[in-house]
Amino acid sequence: MARPRAVTFDFHDTIAIAPAWFALEVRQLPGMVLHTLAVRGVIPHDGAQMAASTAPYRALRLAIQEHGQESDALAGVQHALRAIGITVPDTAVSAAIDELMASVRADATPRPGIVEAIAALAAERIPLAVISNAVYHPFLEWCLDDWGIRAAFKAIISSASCGYYKSHDGIYTCAMDALGVAPEETVHIGDSYRFDVEAAHRLGFRTVWLNLTGDRPDPCVADLVVSDLHALAPRVLNLG
Repeated sequence: MARPRAVTFDFHDTIAIAPAWFALEVRQLPGMVLHTLAVRGVIPHDGAQMAASTAPYRALRLAIQEHGQESDALAGVQHALRAIGITVPDTAVSAAIDELMASVRADATPRPGIVEAIAALAAERIPLAVISNAVYHPFLEWCLDDWGIRAAFKAIISSASCGYYKSHDGIYTCAMDALGVAPEETVHIGDSYRFDVEAAHRLGFRTVWLNLTGDRPDPCVADLVVSDLHALAPRVLNLG
């Protein structure tokens, strides 16, 4: 095969190590929003409601993984609050989400080797994009800015911004449209075998699997399997 004309990256656990952000995204956000609103005096403090908000939010996130139609952070939190009988204006919820996401920004760090890999690919004039399951899009841009790599990316596609989770082909299609390339011209790099490797492979991408667990399915459809990102760029450019 020819040298790739574009490269796309997963964000969580591929570009970024951000456990506090991820915990908010997948489980804690509604309860923490209620806590923040209580601290501000917007609503009374109610620990039982904070705990109860987790279950409907988690159920929503799991359902989205299956059907692929994303709900962003505001919609997801409001879904959970309605499920436990709480009504709060969107403006108050959005402000609390912004505050919480900003509070975990400093916790995030780039995965070792990723900044160098992105810089090397950008130096080769390879168009780059992020394709991420993320309910709060600004966090991705904040981190890329913090690490000095935002300008390397032609597109940042989150599930929140495009409306599709990686279980739906739509998120990858949005990225291809933004880059102006076909899937077979593109390499996708990510740590999730299901949502990065299998999903991208199904559409015709070449794939690099950052295998952080040591598990190996048989057969494995990844074109390249790595356990870290050091010296990654030459291996990606030489995929054939």
